[in-house]
Amino acid sequence: MFLEQRRQIKLLLLGVDLIAFILSLIVSLNILEHIIFPAFPGRSFQINDITLSTLFPVLVFIWIFMNWREGLYVCIYRRKSLFLGLLKAGLTSFLLFLFLAFFFKQIPHLGPRVFWAVFFVTCITILFISKKVALFLLDRFLKARQIIKSVAIYGHGVNGKKIASALHKIRTYYNFVGYFDDFVKNKHQYLGTFNDIENVVKEKSIDEIIIALPHKYRNRLKEIIEECLKLHIDWKIVPDALGIPLEETYLTSLQDIPLLAKKESHLEGVNLFLKIVLDKILACFFLLILSPLIIVVSILIKISSPGPVFFKQKRVGKKGKLFDVYKFRSMKVGTSSKEHEKFVEKVIEGKVGKKDKKEGIFKLKADVRITPVGRFIRALSIDEIPQFINVLKGDMSIVGPRPAIPYELKWYKEWQKERLKVAPGITGLWQISGRNRLKFDQGVKLDLKYIHDWSFSLDFDIMIRTVWVVLFARER
Repeated sequence: MFLEQRRQIKLLLLGVDLIAFILSLIVSLNILEHIIFPAFPGRSFQINDITLSTLFPVLVFIWIFMNWREGLYVCIYRRKSLFLGLLKAGLTSFLLFLFLAFFFKQIPHLGPRVFWAVFFVTCITILFISKKVALFLLDRFLKARQIIKSVAIYGHGVNGKKIASALHKIRTYYNFVGYFDDFVKNKHQYLGTFNDIENVVKEKSIDEIIIALPHKYRNRLKEIIEECLKLHIDWKIVPDALGIPLEETYLTSLQDIPLLAKKESHLEGVNLFLKIVLDKILACFFLLILSPLIIVVSILIKISSPGPVFFKQKRVGKKGKLFDVYKFRSMKVGTSSKEHEKFVEKVIEGKVGKKDKKEGIFKLKADVRITPVGRFIRALSIDEIPQFINVLKGDMSIVGPRPAIPYELKWYKEWQKERLKVAPGITGLWQISGRNRLKFDQGVKLDLKYIHDWSFSLDFDIMIRTVWVVLFARER
């Protein structure tokens, strides 16, 4: 039901955007024809048919895709972030559009540059106004009592709070009323215990209860469901109440029999074969175009400190297989890993203090054993370029989970070992999402999200974002 509601709202906002694009085109043409060009006697405004029939629809398609990438159809944007999201999507769309126009030799058909400039400004303005109006009207529409369903949550634990937060942030046809809980009482929006369900449901006209109890209280499930059935109200269960990790499940069916299943990755069969082929092609391409940089860095490393140019370290690959990862050497020869190993244990067990974070031990940024050249190549992730050799050897992928160090595994929980199901990557969701700022569990969940949600478009998105992170992000 939640997915269906969100799908309907996304389609509504998509329709608003399409209308906004068409309106922006009409307004832009009128501004040029009746305001800008009349101000310059002797000049006339003309735009060819190819621009309107082919190039404009291509730009609109790219722009809608970029809006989707920016999450502009999720309906949780504030005024400031909505405008910035639209501006970022618009600029990216125009750059990609101009690249495609140049690649396909369509630049001569673009027409006057002033048209595209006026259209860009007009479109950003109309998109912003139309979205604000649409979201305002949507809020008013959803507040109608005949549309909204009142929902309560049974369980004031972590999952219950997450669901309540989601109901507040994301527009749905649900109105969150409060919590039922047998143990956590006198909290904000507290409705009562199990014994209070019948009276509260009738008093507050509750239409549905979402059961978000921890697994240890699963014996209460049947009683709550029976109470919901007796009161003729709907119910839903968070999978964690059954002892199943929340992020690892999805609902499927077999001949109309509903099944709660463990998520499986799309990264198998033909998809996996194509990814491997594409990885090797891209690895050859990057090694070729980066060869001048590789030569320069190799010379600088060799003359700056004694020792080899490349550094090899054991990492854990697909299905736990060990392999040697290649990097440019950034530290003096003979550096011990004991200090790093102690810190990794703290990171995995969640015992990192403010002092550790400040010193940046995980990356050894302040360590005197790092060479001057090493500090530079680490800052721009140049030290990881030789990992394209690992991609060619089949040990790694360009995009994938962060490659684990063998001594990490002794502190892993069983669910965290799921990240070893696929080949590790040079970059990935964890690496571009604030690697040093995230807790270890958060990073692992990002790796698992990548495995479960894999697609070629996701790989492409991560590669593009990696360039931005490497060039402009302070912390990774």
